[in-house]
Amino acid sequence: MRIDDALDMVEERFGKPKLLVSGAAHGVDTEWIYRASDRWAGTKVMLCVPAAPYNDTIYNKLVHAGIPIHVKTAAQGYNRSVTYMKRNDLIQKSADVLVAHPESEFEQIYSGTWSTIRRFRKAQKPVLLSPDLDGVGAVWER
Repeated sequence: MRIDDALDMVEERFGKPKLLVSGAAHGVDTEWIYRASDRWAGTKVMLCVPAAPYNDTIYNKLVHAGIPIHVKTAAQGYNRSVTYMKRNDLIQKSADVLVAHPESEFEQIYSGTWSTIRRFRKAQKPVLLSPDLDGVGAVWER
């Protein structure tokens, strides 16, 4: 599914968001926040980053574009994996809706994206599943 189609689905269901939240990961997460912040100009952007390496290019590009950003850093975990999971907790606590672009339409146990999806499901928050696969449409949960 194209990112623009996912943005259309968010807007159709919720209208213009008041806050865009990103985990500052590489790939589709980065492209999504660029497209969303362009489409919904003036919407606040929050980056939830791990206390570990992350895609700081996203921050630099958004700042260069004049987009005001608030950065929240998750707590350090006892290892790198736990540090990233703490970032996923922060995303779930900061956002009302998750637009997820997992690499597979089937749940993966060892996947940061699927970990975040599980957190939103547990919190009973809406999730738009939009797998990174041609021909697979997005579906709303909740």
